[in-house]
Formats: sequence, C-alpha cells, structure tokens
Amino acid sequence: MSKSSSKAKGIFQHLSDFSLIRSYTQAIGFYIVWLVLLVVLGALAGAIIANILNISNSNDQVIGAVIIAIESFTLSLLIISTHKNTKNFGYVILAIGFAIIGYYFGAIIGLLLPAFLTTRK
Repeated sequence: MSKSSSKAKGIFQHLSDFSLIRSYTQAIGFYIVWLVLLVVLGALAGAIIANILNISNSNDQVIGAVIIAIESFTLSLLIISTHKNTKNFGYVILAIGFAIIGYYFGAIIGLLLPAFLTTRK
C-alpha cells in the first residue's frame, strides 16, 4: 500500500521513497532535486564515457542525453511499479514517450512525468 503524503510534510523529504504519494508542492521539490541530480550525473557520465572512448565534444552531449533519457525512464518505471500501476498501460506508454522527449529536450522535460506520477495513487 502506498504511503499518504501526510507522512512527509517537507518539500524535500523522502525524495528516494518512490512509493510515497506526494502533494503537488512535494512533487515540485522532487522534480527540482532529481533535475539537478540527473543533469549532473548525465553530464559527468557523458564526459567520462566520451573521455574513455576519445570522442568529440558533440558526441559527449549525445551520450549525456541518452543517459538522461534512460534515467528519466527508469525513475518513471520505479514510480509506476511502486504505486502498483503496472496494469495501466497508458502510464508505461507515457514513460516511453517522456524518455524520448527527454532525449531531445533534456531532463527539464523528461522529469515532468516522474514528478507527476508521484502525485498519483
């Protein structure tokens, strides 16, 4: 059973608890923290992989975009599964769509769905 949002009163509390049903304010806090984390991880991983493979700077950005899309998709699936919404195929299709959109537009757009899903039962 999912926890209610009354358990976490602060905007930046329980950010790694994907089963928590958040208020819209808490979802904004979730979005901000995960946005910063994913941008840093995507940039860092992209730079490391590009350096190891000795590829150009433009390919470095592509690698970062792929990593951000994968991370956004993974977050969406974690939230969908912990909220027991795996039977709702629409959420899974949305997760795939937002991963693709996240690839082209970055984590700013790619994390909108995971943040929204944290507010759903």
